[in-house]
Amino acid sequence: MDNYESKALQYAEKYGIIEYTVRNNLMTYIEVLAIEGIYKATVNLDTMEETRFLIKKSRHK
Repeated sequence: MDNYESKALQYAEKYGIIEYTVRNNLMTYIEVLAIEGIYKATVNLDTMEETRFLIKKSRHK
């Protein structure tokens, strides 16, 4: 397991992320929040900084 895979696994375990992908230094996963919607989250494994983008807004208010 390389360094990025190891960092991604630690991050996933810490935040309860089950499915994710790692490409170069980026970890990507999808998060579904019932009230808010569906987000695509990307973690820079060099800085451990996360960015999120709303993919689909929830129908619930």
